[in-house]
Amino acid sequence: MDTLKLAFKMYENEDSREIAEDDLAVILEIMLGVKEVELSPLFLQLQASDMRKITYDELQCLIKQRPHFSVDCLNFKDHPRSDWTGRLQSCNGQSHNKDN
Repeated sequence: MDTLKLAFKMYENEDSREIAEDDLAVILEIMLGVKEVELSPLFLQLQASDMRKITYDELQCLIKQRPHFSVDCLNFKDHPRSDWTGRLQSCNGQSHNKDN
């Protein structure tokens, strides 16, 4: 959250303390390591789809209310796990099964 807050300070409008949807998308893409993030679900959650701007406090509140924020409020284009529905079988190429 500290990194997110710092990013907001860099991009936000000094008067309204809001950042635009495009700027938030760039921040989240960098922080989450994804190619492209679609924020329509986020703004629908905020019921603010027409203004497409958000403050840090609004986003922080939404994140606290939604334990699965990235799944519930964001869509990812070409995410490596976009069609993944199961549990990871291995990390770093090693099996974590006790029988192997």
